[in-house]
Amino acid sequence: MRKNKNAFTLIELMIFVALIGIISALFVPPFLNYLKKVKSAEAQLNIKKIADLEIAYFKRLRTDESGKELPSSFLACTPSPSMPSSMKKEFIVNEAWNELGFLPNGPVYYSYEAKAKGEGTFSEAIISAHGDLDDDGVFSTFSLNLYVDSETNEIKYSDISKINELE
Repeated sequence: MRKNKNAFTLIELMIFVALIGIISALFVPPFLNYLKKVKSAEAQLNIKKIADLEIAYFKRLRTDESGKELPSSFLACTPSPSMPSSMKKEFIVNEAWNELGFLPNGPVYYSYEAKAKGEGTFSEAIISAHGDLDDDGVFSTFSLNLYVDSETNEIKYSDISKINELE
């Protein structure tokens, strides 16, 4: 009987499949974490962009209908999109976001919100982003605080705090 030397044996195929499985087990989890880091970079960049717009809004001279100057303050903006998910969603620009001037570059993974309180030197704002990058119900949260330094009257901000960054 003559053996065909142009084919693989069953053992060779099984070894090949086992090697592919081992390589996948080693390299897929780090790759998935890398993808989450890339997606979370969106939140950090947009929070900084919103903070810059909030500072500009605070410094802008605003008047009411009668022409009376309004005290400086940060602007509160409702969450948009309302519920984050692992799929990108369109950012809904309402009146407050439009007044602030924030519009992200295309659909987003995170929901963005700006909470504001106080006026003048007692003004504060918290800008946050919430996301669920893998739809497991665990949210990653990024936030940045803005406040007016009472001694120098300068606007200061905290570092971005991260909770469950890669959830």
